[in-house]
Amino acid sequence: MKYSCLKYQIKGIWIFILAIGLSMTACVMEDDMNTVTTFTPDPQQLVTTTITGRVIDQNNAVVAGATVTYKSGIVETMVETDEAGTFILQDVENKGKSAFITVQKSGKFEAFRRLSVIRDVFNYTEIKMNDKTIIGQVSAASGGTLNDNSGASITLPANGIVDANGDGYIGDVRVAMSWIDPSADDLPQRMVGDLSGIDEEGNIRSLGSYGMLQVELLDNAGNELNLGDNQEATLEFPVPESMQSSATASIPLWSYDEEQGTWIQEGEAIYDNGIYVGKVSHFSSWNVDCLEDPIEVNGEVVVKLPDNITFAGSYLSVYVCSEKFGTKGGWLSNDGQFLFYNFPKNTIFELKIVNNCDETIYSQSYGPYVENTDLGVIEVTVDDDFTLISGNAINCDGNAVVNGFVSIEDDNGRKYVHPLDENGFFECSLDACDEVNGALQIVDTEAFLTSDPYTFSSSISDDITFSDIEVCDQIQEFLQVIIDSGAPALYTPDINFVVNDSLSFIGYGSESPNGGFTTFSLYFDEVDLVSLTAEAINFDYYTSDSDINPNGDYYYMTNNDQITITFTTFNNVSGGLVVGTFSGTATNEVQNMSIPIEGSFRVPID
Repeated sequence: MKYSCLKYQIKGIWIFILAIGLSMTACVMEDDMNTVTTFTPDPQQLVTTTITGRVIDQNNAVVAGATVTYKSGIVETMVETDEAGTFILQDVENKGKSAFITVQKSGKFEAFRRLSVIRDVFNYTEIKMNDKTIIGQVSAASGGTLNDNSGASITLPANGIVDANGDGYIGDVRVAMSWIDPSADDLPQRMVGDLSGIDEEGNIRSLGSYGMLQVELLDNAGNELNLGDNQEATLEFPVPESMQSSATASIPLWSYDEEQGTWIQEGEAIYDNGIYVGKVSHFSSWNVDCLEDPIEVNGEVVVKLPDNITFAGSYLSVYVCSEKFGTKGGWLSNDGQFLFYNFPKNTIFELKIVNNCDETIYSQSYGPYVENTDLGVIEVTVDDDFTLISGNAINCDGNAVVNGFVSIEDDNGRKYVHPLDENGFFECSLDACDEVNGALQIVDTEAFLTSDPYTFSSSISDDITFSDIEVCDQIQEFLQVIIDSGAPALYTPDINFVVNDSLSFIGYGSESPNGGFTTFSLYFDEVDLVSLTAEAINFDYYTSDSDINPNGDYYYMTNNDQITITFTTFNNVSGGLVVGTFSGTATNEVQNMSIPIEGSFRVPID
């Protein structure tokens, strides 16, 4: 497998990218069986968009340093949350109308999220990671039953556990389990994936959850275990009292496919005195859900103040609630739009808009609908509990910064990003219950410049305006690449130099200067400190910039290629600098022939 990876930082936002060639399997909304139903969306349906979000734990504390993997793009991308728990994937080309991301952090269950994405806007999500709590252990030889505080339980068979190699396991089995309450207000943050799935006939369905369980079986060393062939375990899902009146005698049982990013129907669970009981043949996340044919429901929210000033309902929470399907939720985009693309048809629902103080500022009944429906512009009138923040950005020559975004962090640790318009202007809002305090910074994504950070403080009734924010700070780093003596490609900043057990690489990944996406990595072994040279052992390069790579070709290193790296500066310590050039050949994947490649770099060491 050809691969490349890199890690870089823009003013505290850490990003880690993994590109696995260019032949990616398409898999796509918002939210191993014996026979797996495969769903692959139209690979030509690309949506250019931006995804940003925040990762928190069960106690609502931010989770910094979590690895967020974006799986539904042209390349698989990994970003690391910053000190505010925030991540951003800017101008990505997503396959389909929904994005699939996962989040990993030690001590937590891996989180999975599928969210609707709207073209050319900033889409927002929040992900709450569940603690990987060990609820007990049983002997693999005798099996047994374990319960957690929620009333959920698991019963494992005797002599039915295998290790990762499929060999029978005879030791103790430690069980980590977390129940996700389908009636909880934080379901949109905690849910696995989203509320859509693929039924036994291979049809996409809209789901209504009666409870989810995340389960892992572990040996004493923390290695994952699973059920052997032809073995079954029993799971019990407690049904919240508020939902028991609508519980049916049986309900479809769903397992989460972590590769496709969707729920897959696999059997059924039986209702028994407030509990759904189902048998499962393997372990991932499991869900008990009713189902309905899906439609799309979309709209746009505009907030109106008493003085008739209106603005987009940026990043407010949006919920749809129904008796049968419970609560589906998400967040408005930066311009106030929302899209529920797998929404249950024939359903009367309540649409609710909730601000960041957990106050419902809009509630209205809609439906039922039998086809895709645009709810249009929804105007929400509020008191003076929003602060408008506006301004403009200029570069060092006094010209407007037109390709970039403003990052605003409030005093609750939430960070939001908003795009600059074609004149370098921005306007956004913060809702608060008290004074508004925060910090603002602008990033020029074309010139790779940033502004100084600006702090602000205001009462909630005052507006804040920033005029002519200069975006002039540049990190002195660059990477230049020339393929076959063609046009040079210059990338700056966010190049990274990494050393790991003597294996080093120089890497880059970002939006290309003229649009699209670029990924670059140059791996090499130990540097000869006498000649200050090294030989590459792996190389990957792709850019969708048509000026640089008009045919969209992918370049990589084969056994027939050789690339030599020559350093003029090699100060490989924290705060040091690596400067040099590289030259040799790389193979064009389409032409299957070696092509001359050269370049230069200047990379600070983090």
